Amino acid sequence: MLEQSGCIVGDCLKIHCALIVTKEPPVIKVIYCGNVHLPPSSIIEKLQKLLETQESCDICSSREEFPAHKLVMAMQSPVFKADIYGTMMEKDITRTVVPDMQPSVFRALLHFIYTDSPPLLGNLDGSNRKEMIKHLLVAADRYAMERQKLLCEISLRKVLDVKTMMNMLDLAD
Repeated sequence: MLEQSGCIVGDCLKIHCALIVTKEPPVIKVIYCGNVHLPPSSIIEKLQKLLETQESCDICSSREEFPAHKLVMAMQSPVFKADIYGTMMEKDITRTVVPDMQPSVFRALLHFIYTDSPPLLGNLDGSNRKEMIKHLLVAADRYAMERQKLLCEISLRKVLDVKTMMNMLDLAD
């Protein structure tokens, strides 16, 4: 029966379709719904809380134990990413050692990793504050954290003077 209609030719089925294209938009009238209030992003606060509560930590870093999250550290630093997920990936890494870094500096670095903002150094006096920023600059450079590095450089420029110039040149070297 289908063969007689000409719809089947050999082993092929012929289907005739009609397609109508309109140039008019499918929406005829746009209704204005007013302003929609978009709440501010809370991801930074959530990440900071994640660091503070140490929930679901899967790695410990530094000489003093600092529970952290592999994914967050790798996300903020290509060096940590290479250390954690690079050639050693086949090993189940639950600990990474951060050499030659004071625990207080690493704690401040972790704060930046989780919050993308510089740590609050208000409890440090002038010289200790400068020293902490210098150590953070070295750490940011070591772990290729360009934003942290720039923030440290900006802070150090503000306190640059003749007395600290040699120290800064030594640090740069």
